[in-house]
This record gives sequence, structure tokens and C-alpha cells, in this order.
Amino acid sequence: MVKTMDAIRTARNLIGTPYSELDCIGLIVRVIRMAPGGVTTYRTAGTNTLWRSAEASAKYRDLTWRQETSSALRAPSPEGKAGLVGARAGMLAFKRRGTDVYHVGIVAERPLCGMQRGRDRESQGAEGDYASSPGGNQLTVIHSSSAAGKVMETKLDDTWQLLAVHRYIEVKNSLSLPAADSSLRREPMGNELPQPAAPAAPSGGSLGDETEDTRMEAYKMKVVASSLNVRDEPDVKGKRIGRLNEGAIVTVQASFADGWKYVTYGDGALGYVDGSYLAEYVEPAAAEAPKITIIDSANNHFVPVGDFRVIVGSVD
Repeated sequence: MVKTMDAIRTARNLIGTPYSELDCIGLIVRVIRMAPGGVTTYRTAGTNTLWRSAEASAKYRDLTWRQETSSALRAPSPEGKAGLVGARAGMLAFKRRGTDVYHVGIVAERPLCGMQRGRDRESQGAEGDYASSPGGNQLTVIHSSSAAGKVMETKLDDTWQLLAVHRYIEVKNSLSLPAADSSLRREPMGNELPQPAAPAAPSGGSLGDETEDTRMEAYKMKVVASSLNVRDEPDVKGKRIGRLNEGAIVTVQASFADGWKYVTYGDGALGYVDGSYLAEYVEPAAAEAPKITIIDSANNHFVPVGDFRVIVGSVD
């Protein structure tokens, strides 16, 4: 796992990188691959896929905790401006427009005495008020901005609506996070982080008060369409990131009520497909070993037992 400060240090070393070379999801992937303790082969299909990975089976669940903030989960600052409750260094912050989770960055922090507010937008954050960590430091977000055209560090303000914990990045003061498999639902108190919503129920069933041990297991299905698009979100308007031919085998990690499925395919790639073009896959039965009977010249029958070799001719 990448330590909190190693993740932030790696991200800050990328500040100024052109957006054309490193977009927001690419920044997260680069940090996890490059930072000490990271995973050099890590990848994810996109921001929506990363956010919804919390609904996948344990093997592909990149987000181990997430918070969907609302007005009830925002704490006003002394100046009356809203900020995210419970944000901590090492978390991922997301922006959402409707159902589209379109932007992500890494939450960082700076000591109050180290802030030069409004002087350097690229490295210190935009002018204005900053959210505070439980330790009193000022929280920022390191992200790759298409508008600015580069990786930058800006304030963690109320334009960031979502928070999450990535399984490969350590979060500062994470011991007070609620258990990821808890079904308890209640309002947050003080700096306590609220419990994330339960994953979406698979088609034909309900996850209810599931725990890590009862969460839906992955299973295989086969493509029955001549060609099936793989998208970065469960919608026909999602970006096409792959294509599967008829007969291709996919592993379903999560199912949604509208029929879409979150799958792995090929050499481990991730994406969403329309489940109406998938059918049950039955593992081919293992071929039975042929029954062998040996008959000698006197018509005696022998059935070999265990491992054996057949040698035709004389044996010295």
C-alpha cells in the first residue's frame, strides 16, 4: 500500500504536467504505479468505473469506502462556506454532474502557516477558504484539470461532492472510518465519517444487509451478440472502451437493476456491457479418461489401475 505522504509527494511531483499527457484518472493510476509500495500493473477504465468499483466483487473493489455527500453532510466554515465532512489526506475526491462522475483528485494537506493563499494557483490552490483536516491543516486536491490544461493543486471546496478511500492508498487517521461491511445507517456526528450506501442490488435479488462474506460472487457469462460494445459507464452514451465478439467469455463483478453489468474481460480489462446480450456460461465438462481393457492371447481381461504405460513389443 502507498503511504499517505508518498502518494501526495508523487502527485505533487507531477504538478504542471500537461493535461494532454496525463488526465485526472491517469494521475491516480500514475501515483499508484510510481509511488513506493504501489502496484506497477494497476489500471482502471475511467472515473465512473473507479467510483462504481465499490459495487464490484472483492477482487475488483478498488474503493473500500465511499461517501456520497449531500447538503446534510456539509459542515459550514466560520465564514459560512460549506465544506466536506470528514475529508482526510490520502482520500480521493470526486466531482459529479447528475449521474456522471467526471473528475477525480487526491486529497492533500498543508500546514496553516505554509499556505500562501491566492499567490500560486498551480501549487498552493485557488484563493479562498480551505476545508480543514481533523488535525487543523488546510485540505487541498491535486488533480489534472482540462480547463487549466495541466495537473494542479487547488482548494478542497464544495465543488467536490464525493469522497472515497482507495485500497492501494493509505488514508491519514483512517482508524476512525466506519467498517466497510457495516449495515448501520445514521447521521454523522462531528468529524465522524458517514457510512457509505450499500452497493446496488444485482438483478433478481437484493444485497440487503450484506457483509464481506455474503457479497455477490463473480460469475462467468458469454456474449451472444455478433459484437458487443464495452463502455466506461453503464449507459449507451458512455465512451466505448472495447468490443467483444460473439462467444467471448466475461466475468461479471456487479449487476444493476437496469440490466447493465460490470465485467472483466480479456487479460483483466474492466468495463460495462449491456447484460441483455449475455447468456449463461456453462463450464465444459472435463473429458473422462478412456476405459482401457487389456486382453492377452489366452483371452484374459485386465483393467489397469492407477498410472501405467503400454509398451508394444518385448521389454529388455
